[in-house]
Amino acid sequence: MMLRLAFVAFMLLGVVACSKGPGAADQSWAPAGACKFVGNRADRHYCATTAIQILANPERYDGKLILVSGWLVVGEGKGFLYLSREALDGAELHGALALLPSASPKATNSGPYPARIAGRFHLNRTSPEGKGALRNVPWNAFGSLDEVEVW
Repeated sequence: MMLRLAFVAFMLLGVVACSKGPGAADQSWAPAGACKFVGNRADRHYCATTAIQILANPERYDGKLILVSGWLVVGEGKGFLYLSREALDGAELHGALALLPSASPKATNSGPYPARIAGRFHLNRTSPEGKGALRNVPWNAFGSLDEVEVW
């Protein structure tokens, strides 16, 4: 009997400890119904969302880990994820995310090709001089991704 009680106590303690670990990512910032959190690390959950959500609420996603689909173009040390086919066809950077040089995926094909990209989103706020607030990001790019992973 004592062995069973000890086993039950041990299992209960394990369930409680695993349910809210110290590295659990905060998900309270996400708009209701806009994210499905994915990832296999306790400290690295991505908000899988749509380009429409990012364009509609960019401040909510600023500095957050996201996973989004788009059209990837990589070449000459630069990479862009166009959030729609229309933005790609018109080469409209205000509808694209710049992949920061340290984060650009190594690709043999320059694209464009459909891709799911994960990374930390940064909204590109322009300064009064018209220069992008982030280094190495074109002033008219909508935003950028750092810590990039291709899914």
